[in-house]
Amino acid sequence: MKRIRRPGRLVLLSIGLGVSLAFSQGPSPSAPLKEKYQHFLEVTHWIMTPKEREVFQKLSTDEQRDRFIELFWKMRDPTPGTPENEYRDEMERRFAYVNQRFRFGGVPGWKTDRGRVYMILGPPKSTERFDMDLDVYPTEVWYYYGEGRPGLPAHFAMVFYKPHGVGDYKLYSPSGDGPYSLFIRPEGLDPFNYEALYDKLQAIHPTLAQVALSPIPGDIPLGFTPSPEADLIIARILESPRENFDDSYARDFERYAGMIDIEEANRFIPARFGYVLQWWPDLGYHLWAYAFQPETISVAETDAGIYAIFETVGSIEDEATGRRVYQFQKRFRLDFKDQAELRRIRASGVLLQDAIPLIPGSYRVRVLLKNPLGREFSFWEDRLSVPAVPPGQTYADPPVLGYRTDPADPAFLSPFQTGLYRLGIDLKQQFTAAETLYVGGRVYTKEPDDVRLQVEVQSAEPGQKSAPRSSRLVPLTTATLPDTYEWLVPVSLKDLPPGRYQVTVTLQNAQTTVGTWTLPFSVTPLGAVPHPQTYTRSLPRANLFAWDLAAGEQAWAQNRTSEAEAWLRRAHQRKPDFEPAALRLAEFYLATKRPGEALNLLQVLPAENANRRLFQVLAQGELNGCETALPKMEQLLQAGQRHWRLLRALGLCYWTAGQRDRARPLLQDALAANPDQPDLKALLGPAAERR
Repeated sequence: MKRIRRPGRLVLLSIGLGVSLAFSQGPSPSAPLKEKYQHFLEVTHWIMTPKEREVFQKLSTDEQRDRFIELFWKMRDPTPGTPENEYRDEMERRFAYVNQRFRFGGVPGWKTDRGRVYMILGPPKSTERFDMDLDVYPTEVWYYYGEGRPGLPAHFAMVFYKPHGVGDYKLYSPSGDGPYSLFIRPEGLDPFNYEALYDKLQAIHPTLAQVALSPIPGDIPLGFTPSPEADLIIARILESPRENFDDSYARDFERYAGMIDIEEANRFIPARFGYVLQWWPDLGYHLWAYAFQPETISVAETDAGIYAIFETVGSIEDEATGRRVYQFQKRFRLDFKDQAELRRIRASGVLLQDAIPLIPGSYRVRVLLKNPLGREFSFWEDRLSVPAVPPGQTYADPPVLGYRTDPADPAFLSPFQTGLYRLGIDLKQQFTAAETLYVGGRVYTKEPDDVRLQVEVQSAEPGQKSAPRSSRLVPLTTATLPDTYEWLVPVSLKDLPPGRYQVTVTLQNAQTTVGTWTLPFSVTPLGAVPHPQTYTRSLPRANLFAWDLAAGEQAWAQNRTSEAEAWLRRAHQRKPDFEPAALRLAEFYLATKRPGEALNLLQVLPAENANRRLFQVLAQGELNGCETALPKMEQLLQAGQRHWRLLRALGLCYWTAGQRDRARPLLQDALAANPDQPDLKALLGPAAERR
């Protein structure tokens, strides 16, 4: 089980004689940005985290930039339930003000020290100026109150002065500049006698003396010597908009940018994610069972009741080629009887479970979780290796750790099901000493007598020797499938003191270790731990054709044609009246140059629709030539049919007939819809380049 991480941030401060406060533009985009995007970077320069800036400058399209900007402000909206975004409006107002008020020479106001502080903190509560003075250089003191904002002291001052009385105002550093730099005539003063400097400044300007050694008014350090802590306080104040902001959403923006509509989801929520691969030898592929455990549940309330909606949107890519081999979208609707039930479930949380088939391969998997009611989302991504299981080889599913077991319904296939049981899981993996855990899985072997399965419970506390708390050999139970065995072990926690532990499962066949798995968990001293309410999408065995169809799609996308045909044919055989499976098999026949089989399949379909007519015409064209099919293909095009196979077939007919001008746009559109057509690339390459 894996948890979606909310990475912390480490702020590095440059400390010498003081804190480095110089403006840094950061890396420039590879190409000039449009004015509105450059404006966005300038307005947000002092509040944008380094990761947000890095991601934005990597974006390649204006559409992605627009979506990022919208999401950037939505993540900071203090009142997300209203149409206004007060924070964005305030930052734009501050930007206009500082560029008008603090511009100096050719430097825009937002790049100046006063402009920076104003952009970060807004207008001061009060201001004190020393600009008509014969003793100190022009100086301004801006007073602020933290007002409970994270990272800000309760009361502090930001001091600006003109070094040597010339140039623009500079942010004053107690240890880097020191009181000596404020005096116009420092003759007779020792720059390192801070007590004497403080006494002189106190005699001239008492209020300025109070903030010359620390940004906290009246905070006089020991020996009157400014401490680096004073500059650290200033640095923390300047970093406060970034330090206290979770930029997790930006870390994944490049990956989920193509999967999320900003109108549907704009607020990142933390969530845990877990999965397990389960082999089904009768199906010939694994089921990838996954679960999301979001920390937030937003609901809608109507006359019909209270409900929440979650959607998972997944994309699976071949890791070697980067080609997408499968995508899916699932929907969960959660209904609540009343507010009392909603409060109870919110206190314990929810767990959303689903499963999809995966054929052997190495993949990059991305899954987006959305709650359209709250416009919330979370995201998970990882590499996933799905092994091929040779017939007769001893193999085992990764074990599942649960806090309860429920009898499995034989009419359904459910995620996190070991066979006879379906385990209830909690991705927080936290339990009380009064509970019993269950560890279970399945083993596939022709030699069960040679299989040795051992389960150990060990301490996992750092620095402690991981001595086994308990260890046992586990008997196997014959399952309903041939050469398949189940196992389930209860683990009592009553003798375990609070702490972190792990269950280690080892499978051996004769003297060979087949696999070792480690499942972490913790025991809490609390009297009770609420476990999430589970919502599961299960597939009726009568609908296995849907998973066969998905497996066939994955194999076809990876050019594994024999496997693709086997699963597509099985999907059609399981449900002959399911037209999408039949049409997909017909398209497969066309792609593999077998139009006769496609036509035979289409002629026995019980219903008529536009796609059936399309594939019939295409199959007849491949069998009987362009002259026969051309009029029907033109009719389909005029009727609005824009399938890439129709554009390809019609374009090639025109091309063969010498009508290149009519053929070229059709072939270009077909290639744009499906770039995996090397023959069209070769045909159109030079012409497309000239165009």
